[in-house]
Amino acid sequence: MIELLQTIEASVQQVAAEACNLIQVPPFVAMLHPDDPAPWFNYAMPMAGLETAAANLPALRQVFHAQQRQLRFEWTRELWPELEAILRDAGIKVDHVNPQMICLLEQFKPYHNPAVSLRMLTTADDLANYRQVTRLGFGDYSAISQADVDSLHNALTDGWRYAMATIEGELAAVGGYKPTSLGVVELVAIATLPVWRRRGAAASLTSFLVADHFANAGKSAFLFAADSIAQATYAKIGFQQIATHLAATEE
Repeated sequence: MIELLQTIEASVQQVAAEACNLIQVPPFVAMLHPDDPAPWFNYAMPMAGLETAAANLPALRQVFHAQQRQLRFEWTRELWPELEAILRDAGIKVDHVNPQMICLLEQFKPYHNPAVSLRMLTTADDLANYRQVTRLGFGDYSAISQADVDSLHNALTDGWRYAMATIEGELAAVGGYKPTSLGVVELVAIATLPVWRRRGAAASLTSFLVADHFANAGKSAFLFAADSIAQATYAKIGFQQIATHLAATEE
């Protein structure tokens, strides 16, 4: 199990390395996006034994502040059980605790609500609308900029696989993943517009993405469930909890 969790963390770092600047501050690696300050693009992960973690937090903080980013951490509790206490002693509190779930090929139980139409997003689609659904699905009502559209366009040309679920001709749910050389991928930004929830859109879209990954010689897919409802949705198609994902942000 530990080896699998380490492979998952390696896949996260592989994807981050394509878009972010990776700065080593042992025992951490800081992953900082050069343009986007969003928290999910800017955080540190532990890389080695944490004996020097507390002593090196000031240096790590300086790296984040130099890039005008808020110091933030993400990690797997089962791999780094002592990190939570180290950060707490430094006044940095955990703000997210989510089940980390994985689906292997032999566990996969495909699901598709016939009322939901599914296909991959292309650069010819309305990328602004796609981005807006992602934000609204997570309760973010900020406007979409041209930079947001350009970022999604660039992601598509860089190999990201994004899917769209429509109901009655309306875009209802979105989500995607980036293939890795490890064959292990994270499903990200799975979001459903509130008006279309409880219609099987998220489960259908997630199943569609997993099937796409496995059809391309993928080995496993993982994700972080936002709440018990999401956890139950993912469990329906074969995801099982294997660990706990934590995030902490310095105020």
